[in-house]
This record gives sequence, structure tokens and C-alpha cells, in this order.
Amino acid sequence: MDHGVSFGEEPGRWPSRRIEPTPEGLVEAALARLNRSSALWQQFSFLHDVIVVEEGWDHAVYYEEMPLAYVQASEIGDRSHYYTLALELGEAEGDPVSIVRNPEPGGADRSVFLHPVIRRWCGRQKVAELHLLEDLFGEWGKPEAHVAPLRYFFMRQLLESVDRERVKAAAVAAPRPARRRAAVAPQVASAP
Repeated sequence: MDHGVSFGEEPGRWPSRRIEPTPEGLVEAALARLNRSSALWQQFSFLHDVIVVEEGWDHAVYYEEMPLAYVQASEIGDRSHYYTLALELGEAEGDPVSIVRNPEPGGADRSVFLHPVIRRWCGRQKVAELHLLEDLFGEWGKPEAHVAPLRYFFMRQLLESVDRERVKAAAVAAPRPARRRAAVAPQVASAP
């Protein structure tokens, strides 16, 4: 599908930069953007940053401020391993003014306040999702609440992808067993 915009690092293409395809590289890039992007704040749930892990695993590419529908309709949506990062509000039940906070990282998916949501995609299929705990000052860098859960998420997702790639490679490289012909029983002539 041609949308008039190309992806990559040449002039005239969607702005991007290379990052290391390691948990540390992804965490550093994601938290740096979440902590300084005004666009993700102002157009929460609409604009997403995107990290594409390239097929050769030699690098990842970080794209900023893309509408999710555009990502899914573009060539990025065909990739087998990419992440979207956005700020989103949760669902408030009952009185929206009387919300009880539960500031535990394990309960971040139930947060009704603006908080980061990171999703892993394979093509247009969502594979995994992580919610980071909201922060009243909009600073996502606390070791236990933000950095550790994000590092663990990226580590787990990268390892799962590597395992899948190894299984695929092993299946392709494995010699196929020779087909055996069914043994044909000798025919014995019957006596008249």
C-alpha cells in the first residue's frame, strides 16, 4: 500500500534512528522518548512511537509520533517484530473524581490515569502488552516501577523471537528423513 511516505534513514523518509536491538537499548530509547515527548502527551492514544526490530537482528529502528492506523496500514504493519509505545488513559468505573490509586507496578494495567502502554506486534497481530505505572509528574524512570518491568518485558519478547527464529532455522536446516518404501511381501504362488 503506497501512502507517499517511505521508511528508512535516507532524506525524505519518515524520521528514524537506529538503536541497539537489546533490552537495554530498547529501554533506554523508549524511556527517553516517554519522558520528553510532548506529542505523545498531547495526542495520547492516537500517536505512537514505533520500534522495529530488523530481520537480521543487527539493529532496530525507532520511529516517532505515528498514528497507529497508519503504522498498521504501512509496510511496518507487515513486519514480524515491532513495538508501539503510547500514553493512554485507563477505564474509570464509578465516580471519576473519587478514584483510589493502587501504585503497584503489577497493577499498572488497571490504572485509570495517563500511563505508558507498550505493545509487541507480529504483523497486525498484537502479541503482548505492558502497562507501566502512572506517574503524577510524568517521569517514567523509577527503577522498580518503570525500568525493571520494561526491561523484563523487552527481554522476554526478544528471547521469544530468538527462540522462534531458531526453531524456524532448525526446521529448514534439518535433513528430511528419507521416505521408506513399504515392504512388499513376496507373492507365493498358490498350489492348484
